[in-house]
Amino acid sequence: MLAALVSQLWPYLIAAGTAVAAIAVAYFKGQSSATAKERLKAAKREIAAKDEQLEMMREATEEERKIAAMTDEQARNEALRWARR
Repeated sequence: MLAALVSQLWPYLIAAGTAVAAIAVAYFKGQSSATAKERLKAAKREIAAKDEQLEMMREATEEERKIAAMTDEQARNEALRWARR
């Protein structure tokens, strides 16, 4: 009797097991996808920070070159513009 019942329910048990497996795979894939998205966001933020740092270094280098080309008198006059009074 049990064997007859199992033989009739066997396709439904396989379908249910497959559905559970598919749900589990989708869940774990979603988890890894969310992790990958977060890593991508973090990498983009890091790249933006590095780009900003590089731009600041370029601006600083440009200003240093301008100052190096100035005479002492020009440098003194430029410094006076920015000095607190």
